[in-house]
Parts: sequence; structure tokens; C-alpha cells
Amino acid sequence: MGEKIGTLQNPHFSSVEAFDDLLSHFIKVRMMLDNIEQAVMSFQVDLLIDSDYSEKVLEILERERQDMEGSSLQSLVFDHADLDQDKKAEAIQTLQNLFALECEPTNYKDEMEKHLHKLPTEVRIKLGHAWKFLKLSWRWWHNVDGSLHRIILILEDVTEAKELQESLEMQTEKTISLGEMAANFAHDIAAPNSIISIANAQLKQSLSVLQEDVLKLFDGQDDPEVKRVYDHFQRSFAECLQLFPEMELASQRIHDLHQAVRNQFRNVQNPEGFDFRQLLDECLVLARSRSKGLRMEVRCPYGIEIYAMRSKWSSVVSNLLNNACDILREVRNLPENGPHILILVEDTKTHLHMQIEDAGPGVPGCDRDKIFLSSFTTKKAGLGTGLGLAICKRIVEEHNGTLHLGEGRELKGACFVIEVPWSAMQEKTSPLAG
Repeated sequence: MGEKIGTLQNPHFSSVEAFDDLLSHFIKVRMMLDNIEQAVMSFQVDLLIDSDYSEKVLEILERERQDMEGSSLQSLVFDHADLDQDKKAEAIQTLQNLFALECEPTNYKDEMEKHLHKLPTEVRIKLGHAWKFLKLSWRWWHNVDGSLHRIILILEDVTEAKELQESLEMQTEKTISLGEMAANFAHDIAAPNSIISIANAQLKQSLSVLQEDVLKLFDGQDDPEVKRVYDHFQRSFAECLQLFPEMELASQRIHDLHQAVRNQFRNVQNPEGFDFRQLLDECLVLARSRSKGLRMEVRCPYGIEIYAMRSKWSSVVSNLLNNACDILREVRNLPENGPHILILVEDTKTHLHMQIEDAGPGVPGCDRDKIFLSSFTTKKAGLGTGLGLAICKRIVEEHNGTLHLGEGRELKGACFVIEVPWSAMQEKTSPLAG
């Protein structure tokens, strides 16, 4: 009656003592199954679930223990699975074929794996009104004569991970579409804005010349009526000329947006060297549409060169800025003086140190341990996915760095601190350099 699980063989017994030892072994296995964290169950040739299953099975399949007696693998899993009938029938047939398999014990492992490969490794099942994604891991337990004794199935509920993956894929697809749209928009406005900028400069110069020529006509005229007309022209020219700085500023704003969008959404798949301060400037340009008048200040010198995926670091900074803007828009009585959002960047010789702090209410103590978890958000429904900070943390950790909540140096709100070793952002040693 010797039996094998994988490559472990249970000893033959030929006495009462040996039988007692084996019984004690099975009692220990039963106790382990009751406390094991995984959902483990087994079935024999009739494909009925036997009594050796862990409590986790009941939790995942949402069953009571009395409901399990006489249940089959098909009724517990396959009948609820989002598989077509042919796939279900094939899985059942494969399992039945395994119990009918005859081969030499030395070839058993290869033969089993050849057939187990045909079984599903992931299914979506409907329990009540909800769907669950289950990962299926198949094992076997065979007798020393080469016959199959039991099939062992390990279930893992991967619903949360699957939903997160789908959400990330949707967000990625949405981001790509928005990026392409933004890049196309930026490209389309570049040429018209150049024309506007050139025309603005020419018009300003022409108006200045016209002002000079017109006002010369009044030289030497002392008549009060002529003086009144002269003053009228003078005021009109001055009012017109005052508009040009505003038009130049607006044109420059369009130019900055064009440059920021073009740099942020370039389809570059490899690390590159860039000035970190310039990246921050671009992120601030894009964040102004969300800031609604909030004062943002950057304290970072130009010339801090890093070697990394520019788009990833743009995502980190933009996410943190956008979160701060969203929070501050809900805050009343913001400080009248000083910045509402402050970015501090320092080169500590060994690390790049960055803090983004705001003048908001800060992160509540009850949320501090959850703030970086996927799908956790403090925003109102429809305003946040809960993925932003989790993605930021992952990107920073890809560079062997850390992202954590800290204490603001000047502002009393939330403060996010990033520290990344320079060795992770240099061309020769960067982990992203391929």
C-alpha cells in the first residue's frame, strides 16, 4: 500500500505499530490541512471531493462544510466556471484519463506533467452575483505500482490581483490614448502659435513706428484742440502697446505647454540623460491647469543630470503634484503668503533627495499605513483610482529608492519624500540601462 506524493514515498507497514505510525501521520496531515493558509483539496477516480481539504476551500468557494459531502470537482468549480462546454468536458476527460493511465513508475512524472498541462490553470467562477478569479495548481499522489491514487488541487483566489491588473491595463490604454491625443494636439498648435508670436512681434514694431510718425505731426502745434487730439492718440497708442506683453506671455504659455507635452509624451522606451529641474518645470506647466491659481514653488538648481526613463519620473512628479492640487482645492483659508505646494530637491552626494509638501490638512493617522496600497484612495468616488501612489512607489523602488511620508520643512500638510541613490541613476550602473 506504499504511496507516493511527488517523490516522497510512504513506508509499507507490516505490523500494528507500523499501522499506528501511519495513522498518526495521517492525523497530523489532517491537522495541517485544517490550519494551512492555502485552499487544498483532493479527489479520487470518481472525481468526488474527499474529506481531506483545508478550511480555506470553504472560504474561497463560499461553502459550508455540510455542503461539501458528496460534491464533485465539476459541481464545485467547473459548473460555475466561465469556460465553454468543450473546455469543461476536456478537463473532466483529462482527469479521468489520468486515473486510467498505465505506465512505468520511472516514467510517471513525465507522463503526468504531459497530461496535467492540458488542465486549466486559471478560471473565472460565478458565486452568487459575484465573479472570482481562481488560480489552479494541480498535483498528484500515486501508488508505488504506478497507479494514480489522488489528484490534489490547490486553489488561489487572485480576484483582487486580476482586477488590479485589468485596471492598470485600462489606465495604461487610456494614458496611451490621451498621450497620443495630447502629442497630436501639441504638434497641431505649434505652427499656428509660431505665426502668432511672429505676427505679434511685427505688429508691435509697426505700431511703435506708427506712433512715432503720427505724433510727429503734432510737433510745434499749440492749439488747445490739437493738443487734445494729440493726448487722445498718445493714450490710444499706449493702451494698445500695453496689450503686447500679455499676448507675448500667452504665446509663451502655449509654447511652454507644447514643449512640456512633447517631452512628456515622447515615445522613448529606453533610459536617457536629462536635467531634473527641466523635468520639474514641465510638470509644473502641466499641473497649472489643475492648480486653479495655487502657488507652486520649486527649489532645485539646474544642472542635476540623471539617467533614467524620463516618462516614469514625469509620472511620479505629476502624480504627487496632482494629488496635492486635488486636496488643496477642497481647503479653505489657505496661507496668504508663501507657496501652497513646495518642491525641494537636494543632491546629498550619495542620493537624490526630493520632498513635495503642501499646505493642506495632511494625511490622517489612520490612513498613513494604507496610503501606498493599490486601490486605496481618499478621494471622492470617480475622482481617483487609488493606483497613483502605488505606481509612484513601484517606480521609485525600481531605482532602489524609497518613497515615504515625512515631515514638511515649511508647510504643515502632507509631505512625500523620495530618496534614490545616484548609483541607480547613472548610465553605466543604472538597473534600467539594460
